[in-house]
Amino acid sequence: MKKVLLGLTFVLGVSVFTQAQKITLIDYPDNTVDYGTILQGSDGKKVVAVKNTGDKPLIISEVRPTCGCTVASWTKEPIAPNKKGEIVITYNTSSVGGFSKTINGASNDADSPSFQIKFKGTVVADTEK
Repeated sequence: MKKVLLGLTFVLGVSVFTQAQKITLIDYPDNTVDYGTILQGSDGKKVVAVKNTGDKPLIISEVRPTCGCTVASWTKEPIAPNKKGEIVITYNTSSVGGFSKTINGASNDADSPSFQIKFKGTVVADTEK
């Protein structure tokens, strides 16, 4: 019985030290996408590459914009360790002016299951740029 308990303790101890899955935004280490100055009516699409820097498959289960002016899509299938996926943000550029928005996401990242991506910029009329 002691050998069985010792074996279980070892197995459980080893599993605690595994890295698990981990989401990392590749080009935006501060989780902020800066559109800069863009023209009214232009394409408001930005692709945010994400990488699974863990050792188990990463699943992004939700990506939810906080306003109706933004649509988001993402890689739905599991992202293998050391592989990349993407989150696509499409901001509606019909209104002139500055913007600062947030997208909330959820994944099976063991350390940080929820994440935020901030994005900002300024939309100008064609005659202003």
